Amino acid sequence: MALSVIGLGVGLAVAGSARGSAASPASPPPMPPTFIPTPIGPPPGPPTAVPTPGLATSPTASPPVTITATPGSGSSIQFSLEAARLSRVNNPGNLQGLREVRPGTRVWLMMYYTVHSLPRSLPRLTRYTIFRRTQVLYRVAYSGKVRLTDQGKRLSRYTTYVIPKTLSRGRYVYRAVLQIGKRHQTKVWPFMIGSREQTSVTARPPGSTRDFIVATTADEANLNPR
Repeated sequence: MALSVIGLGVGLAVAGSARGSAASPASPPPMPPTFIPTPIGPPPGPPTAVPTPGLATSPTASPPVTITATPGSGSSIQFSLEAARLSRVNNPGNLQGLREVRPGTRVWLMMYYTVHSLPRSLPRLTRYTIFRRTQVLYRVAYSGKVRLTDQGKRLSRYTTYVIPKTLSRGRYVYRAVLQIGKRHQTKVWPFMIGSREQTSVTARPPGSTRDFIVATTADEANLNPR
């Protein structure tokens, strides 16, 4: 009888405990973990250059390059035919010309020119022509050569001409043509055939302070006529 009572009491206690456990509310879920950011800090500074022992740390200037030009290389043909003159024989190159001349007079047909630059030695052609209106009375051409040593020189060439006694009085024109390489220039000199000889003193070209160098021989002395 005593054992029954004890058993009954234990059973009630267990049953009561079970009922109480079922009636208690559910526990709240645990809080999520707190996120604490890890500090990164400022960006790293630029790398410090460490010079290698034995090497220069300052820039070294390159030595200047010297270009040596070959005389005449790269130059173009530059010359100027300054004047044409019908002059007295043995003119010293002073640009004087005859504006009037008598028939039968021996004269020089002259051309004055300056060679400014040349790429190399080049062929030269000189042409001398006498006109009466549109009629050609005299024409001759001679070939030669202009050289690098002529650069910068003021030169004059000539050919000898005798005024024909058969020519009537009146106005005539002497035309000079100078060709160097494939370039040419032309100058003219009007004159009269009359009863007297009259010299014209003309102004020198700009920059001229001295006479031109006259060829030591006339063009006909070493001529290759064309």
